[in-house]
Amino acid sequence: MPRASALMYAAATAVALTLPFAAPAVAAEPGGSLTINGTTYNDARPGCYPSNAPNALVVNNTGSDAYVYADPHCRDLKELQVVAPGATGYVSGGQGVHII
Repeated sequence: MPRASALMYAAATAVALTLPFAAPAVAAEPGGSLTINGTTYNDARPGCYPSNAPNALVVNNTGSDAYVYADPHCRDLKELQVVAPGATGYVSGGQGVHII
């Protein structure tokens, strides 16, 4: 490599190494937390969580929708309400909360 080309290559490499690197996007915390009537499930995984009461106050800090059912085992054909990620919902008659 001629001397001028080698110097330009070295200069370009030095500039490239000093440029800031783009930080990767931060993904939502795996699982997140799900709070039902004051009971918090940290790192909530897919499944059904009982409300242990005839109604459910749901604080959904997961990355998934929380489907609230009248059945504490989440076996109803149709949910009473869906609580979106980052949202809070009070569901009269909600006895089971399912995270997918």
